[in-house]
Amino acid sequence: MDGANTGLHSAEVYQALADQAVDSITLIDANGIVLYQNFASLEYFGWEPGELIGHPIFDFIHPEDLDLTLKAYESLHQNEDIDRIIVRLLHKTEDWRLVEIVGSVYQLKGEPVMILNTRDVTTRESTVKQLAQSEALFRAAFNATKTIYLIFDLESQQIVNVNQAWVEFSGYTFAESVNKTAIELGVLLSVEERDAIFEKLRLEGSLNQYRITAVNYKGETRSLLLDARIVETDATPLIHFSAIDMTDHEKMEHQLRQSQKMEAVGQLTGGIAHDFNNILTVILGHVDLNMNRYLSQDQVRGTLGTIRSAAEIGIGLVQKLMTFSRKQVLHTEVFKVSDSLTSIVALLEPMLGKQIRIDYQPESDWSVLLDRGLFENAIVNIAINARDAMPDGGLLTIGVKELGIADGDLEAIEINISDTGKGMSEPVLQQIFEPFYTTKHEGEGTGLGLAMV
Repeated sequence: MDGANTGLHSAEVYQALADQAVDSITLIDANGIVLYQNFASLEYFGWEPGELIGHPIFDFIHPEDLDLTLKAYESLHQNEDIDRIIVRLLHKTEDWRLVEIVGSVYQLKGEPVMILNTRDVTTRESTVKQLAQSEALFRAAFNATKTIYLIFDLESQQIVNVNQAWVEFSGYTFAESVNKTAIELGVLLSVEERDAIFEKLRLEGSLNQYRITAVNYKGETRSLLLDARIVETDATPLIHFSAIDMTDHEKMEHQLRQSQKMEAVGQLTGGIAHDFNNILTVILGHVDLNMNRYLSQDQVRGTLGTIRSAAEIGIGLVQKLMTFSRKQVLHTEVFKVSDSLTSIVALLEPMLGKQIRIDYQPESDWSVLLDRGLFENAIVNIAINARDAMPDGGLLTIGVKELGIADGDLEAIEINISDTGKGMSEPVLQQIFEPFYTTKHEGEGTGLGLAMV
């Protein structure tokens, strides 16, 4: 039994264990001279174990790391272990490797020695450094952008992280924001809206261009465009929110639309006299007809009806002006399309002139719910454009057709208007619905007919 113990604790056994170790194991004396080196040094640093023995360990330390190494080595004389230092160690190829060293003090034949466990951490430290740089870059970008970023805990709905844009929008610092909900901070006023956002996220996993209203640090209600994604983590699902304040942009868009409307009104009023002239021609013509001829009561009633229709078209022109200048409320009513078109055709015949023949082909007696004035105004606009396209005369065809969808159910009616005019070139066709584009010359009308349609 004693013999077994003696063999178990022999120097050969310890050396065999050291040579099998993964870490580089070095034994140095009080002067820092290498007394022993295991085989791991060959794998890590390219040195055969025998090449290091007898040399000071400091010869293999980077000059910039010598002070740290010498200070740590002083612990040998104070009989203290080296907890952990990271220094650069010379590889046989003359490259420097980053190593982590831990030292333990022992007594060997009454003299202090130190066993150094050395591990190559070059790759690990490089990875840590890259991660730190990446995190620093992410943090810089996270805070530099004007986009508001927040990270929420999906379950508790509390804020986990925010960026500088959030601080500037809400007035709350990072410390004041974390572990709070948007409702607690008063940024979201509606619990229902908050619950709708989180419920949609749970169901779909993301939000895209989702519009919400929030309150900024001034107490102003702002319109935000929201994108969000659920990110699964080991701890708990998180939500990454990004939001853009669209309030000022929407105000500018609204101002631009109003400006465009006013410009359109300017064009409209500049040429509206021409359209009214057509209507007045019809009215005055029928008045002259009544004054210069003896007409039966039925004929008088007919001409008065035409005059009334022309006046209603004039009202429609005024409605068009109002529609462009402000948000005009539609006055919808139920009426038969065939009745409306019949009255319009009677108005158009004298307006278009004798050179243009109207072929009206109604095939539907269905009623619709529309703003009748705008509907009839649209038909008149198309007819006037057709007239201008046929300066030498031609045929204007107006047809009404029922459209049956699935199972023969009637879903809509279709109005077809065609003429035998010269048509439009491709460049003109691409711009016909632009309110500021017109092929009409001064005094020929507004050029806003198809834009109104």
